[in-house]
Amino acid sequence: MNAHNAINYIEMPVADIPATKQFFGQVFGWEFMDYCAEYTCFTNAGIAGGFSCLNRFSIWLREQH
Repeated sequence: MNAHNAINYIEMPVADIPATKQFFGQVFGWEFMDYCAEYTCFTNAGIAGGFSCLNRFSIWLREQH
């Protein structure tokens, strides 16, 4: 979360990135930028985020203050 306690980035693990991109692109008009075969980010969603391939799922830990 940012300084205003608002979510500013989401990441969703998916089984099939090309099918997921096709669905969200057609339904919501999202655009995509591929970083590699296992990760793509999306824009035009009102929030920044990306899709990661399930076989490359990672967990990010954040230190609590």
